Amino acid sequence: MPHPDLLLINLLFSGSPDPGLAALFAAAGGGVLPCPRPAWKAGAGSDGRTEFGTAARLDWYEGDADDARVSGLMTFFLEKNGEDWDAVMSVATSMARALAPHVDWLLLSRHHSDGPTCLPDAPLLRYHGHVLVATPDLIRSRYEANPLDWPEGIAVENIGGRIVAARALEAASDLDYLRIALPQNWALARQARSGAVRYGGPPDTAQTEIYGAAPASLHAVGYDPRSQSLEYSCFLEPCCHLAGWEIDALRWRLERGVLDTGEPLHEVHVVFADRTMAEREKRPLLDAGVKVLYMEGTAELECEP
Repeated sequence: MPHPDLLLINLLFSGSPDPGLAALFAAAGGGVLPCPRPAWKAGAGSDGRTEFGTAARLDWYEGDADDARVSGLMTFFLEKNGEDWDAVMSVATSMARALAPHVDWLLLSRHHSDGPTCLPDAPLLRYHGHVLVATPDLIRSRYEANPLDWPEGIAVENIGGRIVAARALEAASDLDYLRIALPQNWALARQARSGAVRYGGPPDTAQTEIYGAAPASLHAVGYDPRSQSLEYSCFLEPCCHLAGWEIDALRWRLERGVLDTGEPLHEVHVVFADRTMAEREKRPLLDAGVKVLYMEGTAELECEP
């Protein structure tokens, strides 16, 4: 069920889980937490509530750290109190900035059920994130690129030795968010480490136009019945990339293991015009199970994983 009036703040503390939590939230939002930090126990439930002026109400919850794949996660639900999106986002970003020097990882995001699930689930920033706070070491552990080339539209700064990356703060609707985040998440997926990205499912009807807006770049070469393989060729200008929907289509076709015409499918090959092009585009394709090759003279060479 959608929760358009909720934002989430997931965070993992450095060392002690209570670095002046009440004071930090009070300074960020103008309110005071009514009781000490939540006890760290199994399960999830509402542990506390506070008001931040008229903009937002904060509930804190606790439970497993599925999002960060670590234990010791604390989750806060920031709920609008009849105010507009900009007001509640202002409170939320103030909290994130105030907490930044005290956490190893923090994600200010849309509610889980609101994020567009046709997006690749990029490491740390996820498919529904607005503001990420992370240590440089944590970012390096998830991404091959060093330093990470942050996509256009993501504002990055350093607060207390933490990287703070913010995007789409004005995107109140899911479609506005998808329009901004779709190219950014594919750009992050291209730089991620092997296996670090979880890829999305098909878009819903309302998302289809945005999801499929990028032009096609793959050209079908043919099917080899002996190896049960399908081959595509690809040429891209330096400023261009494979469309995400094309990569998803290859992944789903391999998962089905059969062509639309009924022939069995064991492999998909994408042959790029040169090595630079192939290296730039290879990660999501390799994650999808596609064999990535490039031309060198008249020879087809395979990219290292």
